[in-house]
Amino acid sequence: MVREMQQAPERGIDWETDGLRYANGDRPIGAALGHCPADGPPRCWYVPFGHKTAEIQAHPDAAKRAITDALSGAAAVINHNLKFELHMARAWAPGIIPDDAALHCTLIQAYLNYEDRASFSLANVAADELTDLPWDPHESKKMVDDLLRDLAKARRMRLKKDLLGDPAYLTVFGHSEIPVSVEGEYSCRDVAMALRLDRAQRAKAMGAGMGAWEPARRVLYENEMLLVRALADMEWNGQLCDAPYLRASAAWLDDDLERRRRALAASFGAAVDWSNDNDLRDFLYGHLGKPVLRHSEKGKPSVEQAALQDMAADDPRISDLIEYGARMKVRTTYTDSLADKVCTDGRLHASWLQFGAATGRLSGADPNLQNIPYRHQEMSKLVRQAFGVAQGEARIYLDYSQVELRMLAWLTGTPAFRAAYQTAPYDAFLRGEMDYDHYVAERAGLPKIDIHGEVTKRTFGISEDHPDWNVRRRAGKVINFGIPYGGGLDMLTGNPELRIERNEAKAMLSAYHAANPEIAATKERFIARMRSRSTPHFINWAGRVRHAPLLSSGNRDVAAGTERAMFASWVQGSAAELTRFSLVRIWLLAKAGQIPARLASTVHDEIQIDCAEADAREVAYAARRAMEEYHHFGGVPIVADVERTTTHWAEKAKWSIDN
Repeated sequence: MVREMQQAPERGIDWETDGLRYANGDRPIGAALGHCPADGPPRCWYVPFGHKTAEIQAHPDAAKRAITDALSGAAAVINHNLKFELHMARAWAPGIIPDDAALHCTLIQAYLNYEDRASFSLANVAADELTDLPWDPHESKKMVDDLLRDLAKARRMRLKKDLLGDPAYLTVFGHSEIPVSVEGEYSCRDVAMALRLDRAQRAKAMGAGMGAWEPARRVLYENEMLLVRALADMEWNGQLCDAPYLRASAAWLDDDLERRRRALAASFGAAVDWSNDNDLRDFLYGHLGKPVLRHSEKGKPSVEQAALQDMAADDPRISDLIEYGARMKVRTTYTDSLADKVCTDGRLHASWLQFGAATGRLSGADPNLQNIPYRHQEMSKLVRQAFGVAQGEARIYLDYSQVELRMLAWLTGTPAFRAAYQTAPYDAFLRGEMDYDHYVAERAGLPKIDIHGEVTKRTFGISEDHPDWNVRRRAGKVINFGIPYGGGLDMLTGNPELRIERNEAKAMLSAYHAANPEIAATKERFIARMRSRSTPHFINWAGRVRHAPLLSSGNRDVAAGTERAMFASWVQGSAAELTRFSLVRIWLLAKAGQIPARLASTVHDEIQIDCAEADAREVAYAARRAMEEYHHFGGVPIVADVERTTTHWAEKAKWSIDN
């Protein structure tokens, strides 16, 4: 096995493990290795060394030497979910997957080739792409899954879901009790499918057939594969999270919510389960007779916040109900359940997904740190206070400033937006007449432009001394930020701060588009270009393709909704690429020793970095430069704002690094 593997430049690896939480001590129990000869099918081997079964297995030390030798010198490593393989390799034998080997993750390839799949699992992608596969791609996985269910049942354990103090079977045992013969076939088939998928997908994923877009697409592919390593490092680093504090917060919220439940019961004269949507719906619309102004996706009278805000205008008691709901959401999602995710090293090691969000944004899981509340100041502070910084260190937050609006300015050429963002120092920087250091120094002295105010003046023809200025500016801001997200009238009528009637909202939106006709005209050309293609799709500046089969729907509502979603995806996705590229840029700077820092997290358009407090200014300056030096956007500068904390997330504050 070792000799044959060493002669292959590109090699596949698939770990089987006794659990999924590498930071809590879960480790590999076996590994499938393989390669794909040029003139034949893949050749694969399974090396078992940690199964809890009465079978002959390799000694762990011998297995480690053999697998290390089999992967040594590999030009490339192939798997369907390579980030997980990197974690388990690092936990068991650091360096066993060579740092200089290129990565070809077939999951990311599948996402690049067609992002709108129902599932990106290996079996499903193989079923879609490998017509000549000599076995059913679901067969061996079903066999293993059936065995796991039987083993969990025999131990009287749930298979997957952990409960407080009662872990699930997979958490405790993983695949360690699966017989070697079964696991070996399953794992070898996974490696073989990944090798075959790489052969089938890689050329297209790298831009073959995309004509003039091929160079950009090749750069995108290389960045996505480097991003696998960057995110793996960021997840491995994790971030401190105070589990005891979160559990104490849960107890405090329990008391607080009980007081609020009693107060609501006294106020409404009824005992209702205020956190149960069906009970709340029956009470509000059935018992109290509230008018139905909004409906849920299933057509029922809505009890979402926007509907409750409508009621609160005439019934102040509803405001207390809204407050109760906001606190209950934090209690159920961000206290005990978040504390349960903290690993034995006192850190959260969340997962960041490169696939799944059709716009190209990264998404988070286990837990999803991107959904931590921020609008409710007290609850936001309560949760974020749990995320601390190690003594002597600083956490730097670099957040792209109004990046979707900057993309809108570039893509549409709208004068009000371009005028707000374009500056003489940036133009000089683009022409090479000024270096980056001089540019940011000049930029720091420029007056701040209020883009929402400028658009309000242009749209509604009023100045700051007009009695309706504040309301109109808020409406202009909502529209500005709503357009990149495909917003329609609901973004005004459903906004609890504005509470604008439908006719007035319609007039405002019409005035906005009349004053900024470039947006609608650009959208019309964009949709027409998509429709002109045999399969409707668009390609963003980085070479990422977004498909839109529903654009051809005969249902006018579906087609119109798809048009809004595609335009929003074009704007949002263009912005999201910056975060993906910048994560890799900063990771490469740290890997090369050019900045003494490590990636900690990312939230939407923000990148978080940890470093020694003494190095913070140097690190922040270099990282900001990496995030800003993009020259693709027709004179529209990309700007990142800087914040810092040396205590915890709740106390981050704006930080000037230009003086």
